[in-house]
Amino acid sequence: MTGIKHIKIYNKKVSYEFELERNVSIISGKSATGKTTLFNLVRDYEKDKNNGVSLISNVECLTLNNSDWEYKIEKNKSVVFFIDEKNRFFKTKEFAGCLNKSDCYFVIITRESLPEIPYSVDSIYEIIGKKKHKLVKKYDLKNIDYWVPNIIENYNKFVSLVVEDSESGFQLFDSIAKKLNKKCESSKGNSNLYKFVDDKRVLVADSAAYGAFIEKTLDAIKIKNNSYIYLPECVEWIILNVI
Repeated sequence: MTGIKHIKIYNKKVSYEFELERNVSIISGKSATGKTTLFNLVRDYEKDKNNGVSLISNVECLTLNNSDWEYKIEKNKSVVFFIDEKNRFFKTKEFAGCLNKSDCYFVIITRESLPEIPYSVDSIYEIIGKKKHKLVKKYDLKNIDYWVPNIIENYNKFVSLVVEDSESGFQLFDSIAKKLNKKCESSKGNSNLYKFVDDKRVLVADSAAYGAFIEKTLDAIKIKNNSYIYLPECVEWIILNVI
């Protein structure tokens, strides 16, 4: 399943309206912002479509819990699954494996990072509004002081590049660094990249799979205040279009 999924769900008290762009979306944020209420609305509509909850969507919406998640994922195709943070199965390698094989979309409500699951920085949301709720993207890269939109145009800001990839991605950025008379090294994995914050470095990661590590990385950069981050949508795309 691909494409944008538009969802509006509501009852007499609250409403939620949003679009899902990717197969994995994370809803984070503080307590009492309406995260669990959204999950409960989807659950209640799933149980009884005549209980006062209305759903307008171009795709079926279901919930997963600790007791039935494997059965539901195997049984259903091309649906949107909602998961509340009280259900701990979504932190397991078994769930990550099922998710990667599924053609469904998954909306996971959690304030924790999920390193077992590749998800985009662009698909992390927060809920805004009191009665009429909407989802907004948590990280607007254009408004982040430490974001570098273009390495070549900002070459004077840094002395070296650190790339999460150790193979084709590293080769690409190593060649770019050499042309700019800069150094390039690999962090040997996206989970290690934040450890290289220092000495006016630019950290390079695939935005489409760096969602679990973006908060820790930005926190480290804020403390050091001497590094930057470059997050292309897909390193493979750069390789195909630059080399």
